[in-house]
Amino acid sequence: MEVSIPLELREATQDLHMLRALLPQTESQEVELLADPTSDMDRQPKWPRSHPKGYGRQGGKGNRQGAQPPSTGSWSHESTLQAARDSGKPPRRQRETSDKDLAKQLAEMKSSLGMLTTLVIRQEIQQNVSKQDTSFVLFLDTRGPHNIATSLYKMGETWVNTKRDHPERLHAPLRVILFQHLIEVVLNKFKAMIDSPSSRSTAQNLGLLMGDGINVPALKWDPETRQHVQDPALEPQTITAIKEALEELMVLCTKTLVIARFHGMRKLSEEYAAPTLGMFLEIGMRTPEAQSAWNHLHRLQQSASWKAAGVFLSVPAFTESLQCLNYSYRLSACIIHLGEAPDHGHYHNVFCSARDLNYYIGDDGVSARPISDAELCSLSQDIYLLFYIAHKAD
Repeated sequence: MEVSIPLELREATQDLHMLRALLPQTESQEVELLADPTSDMDRQPKWPRSHPKGYGRQGGKGNRQGAQPPSTGSWSHESTLQAARDSGKPPRRQRETSDKDLAKQLAEMKSSLGMLTTLVIRQEIQQNVSKQDTSFVLFLDTRGPHNIATSLYKMGETWVNTKRDHPERLHAPLRVILFQHLIEVVLNKFKAMIDSPSSRSTAQNLGLLMGDGINVPALKWDPETRQHVQDPALEPQTITAIKEALEELMVLCTKTLVIARFHGMRKLSEEYAAPTLGMFLEIGMRTPEAQSAWNHLHRLQQSASWKAAGVFLSVPAFTESLQCLNYSYRLSACIIHLGEAPDHGHYHNVFCSARDLNYYIGDDGVSARPISDAELCSLSQDIYLLFYIAHKAD
């Protein structure tokens, strides 16, 4: 009986069937497909017999006078063990076994360390992949007496003091309060920007509002002029849509599993030396509220509405190698181990001087001396631990 295949399933599996047909069919595979799996003919026995039945033993059950294992209780063996005990050293065979076990343990440790390193690298790559879908970056202007970065610091200090003195009055974590405060400031500043004709005219002169006075453009960073300019690649949004999105974010951010992370890229303070402060935002993806919040932020990224409060919303920039920035690494220091096992022996330290970028080797109670690159390479087999410094590549 023929079974009809749904059209949607047929179209979805069209490429799969095409690629499966292109797979090379080997002769062994064709033979396996033609062979009957239930047939027992020409099947090899699981345990082949070396003799016919009844001839495999040298006698009945009572015959136990066959070859005996070599005795270890001979006089020569006992004298060897006694001599080893008197000398305080293990027998030669025992020492060889101990050396083999030690080499095996070291090989297993190196293999485990390599697998652990691979696991850490893969975890970092997976985290970067996830950040592409759930993360945003906000750049806050720290200039001016009433900037939003200082306002966030004061709000955080108030939350910490309330948590210490009156914890029963708090119902939301710090990250939610900080993000909600940020959205509230942006919403109020945006309303003030479009409230009067004079403020609209000022926003148009600054490039934060289109000439029609209705749409808000998207912005991008211009490295030549070192300022934000309008991005024609992204469509502008209406004032009404932006206001509704910000108002909904005020409510959505308080829901469970919406704001996963929201913190500064450096510690918040009352004053900042740098002109901008980076904030990292991560949205959860397991609830409908979190999905709605992500949709609003995705539509509002690079919008000029954030600039009304001195904020710029963007997504993390990743290269094809899934790294935020390209770095080159230079050996900073290493630990040299001299001994048979990691738990005993002697250690040297080799470090790179930041002044002249030359390497020095140090020991207990001895001043560090310069070491050449050739001498450093000769110690590579005894290196126990390495330390690197990352430098941003040009």
